[in-house]
Amino acid sequence: MPEVGFRWGYWFFANEFLRIIQIYWGGADLYEECLRHFELMLIQKDFIYQFILSMSNDQPMELLYKELSYDVVGAAMSVHRELKWGFLEKVYQEAFAIELKMRNIPFEREKNLELTYKGQKLNSTYIADFVIDNKIIVELKATDGITSSHISQTLNYLNATGLSLGIIINFGTSSLQYERVINNKNDNPNS
Repeated sequence: MPEVGFRWGYWFFANEFLRIIQIYWGGADLYEECLRHFELMLIQKDFIYQFILSMSNDQPMELLYKELSYDVVGAAMSVHRELKWGFLEKVYQEAFAIELKMRNIPFEREKNLELTYKGQKLNSTYIADFVIDNKIIVELKATDGITSSHISQTLNYLNATGLSLGIIINFGTSSLQYERVINNKNDNPNS
């Protein structure tokens, strides 16, 4: 997963740079303004990076649900900007649901995902934090960082639903973190 390391390097550099700005030049207001601009640049960088990756395979690849993904991450950024970090995950879930409603983004919250084994329905279910417009699974976290177990969890949700895109959003750090998770096992990315 080269994309993960690439993104973390940018976050580390950005946080250190923004802390220097805050300490030496402008205080908290300038820091917050720079952070907002940098977060928007990172979203654009993510799209550019995906495009570069697709070109390296000599196959054009469209980023899955580009506009909807942008809107979802933007909603999360708004929540993080307002609440900062340090709350429990449930607080961010409530605020995120409010922000999605305000932006008219269709979603289902805490959706039960049915599981089957060899064609038989299991009593056990997964519960996804959000399913956006029946296209994207969004898992919210309030931890020290996004881990491989968070990615595995999201992949399991994608497999259970047949969807192709998940976004893990972590509110638990001073800068919002997010990770796009693609399920390549599904043949139809628009399912």
